[in-house]
Amino acid sequence: MTIVDITGSNNNDLNKLFRFEGYHFKHWQQKMMFSLTLRKVAYVLKTNIPVILEDAEKEVKDKMTMKLALWNENDYLCKSFILNGLADDLYDYYSPYKSAKLV
Repeated sequence: MTIVDITGSNNNDLNKLFRFEGYHFKHWQQKMMFSLTLRKVAYVLKTNIPVILEDAEKEVKDKMTMKLALWNENDYLCKSFILNGLADDLYDYYSPYKSAKLV
């Protein structure tokens, strides 16, 4: 049995980034947060970068190192998704920021 979409919507609509052109910021912000949440990277906007304790045991250090690497990767992805959702002039302004949290 084949399911037909009679609404005319594209199944990839959730993957489409919402472009902020300088107006309707709250609307864009909510859509962007939803998109980042679906991609499982929104948490980096609300959490601090993990810290590796120098005096911790090796097993704990290894776990924290993996957690830090994952956080850094997700921060990069989150920042990239946000930047790609901005108009070109805003992209140029915010691209030098080091973290998604700062954008």
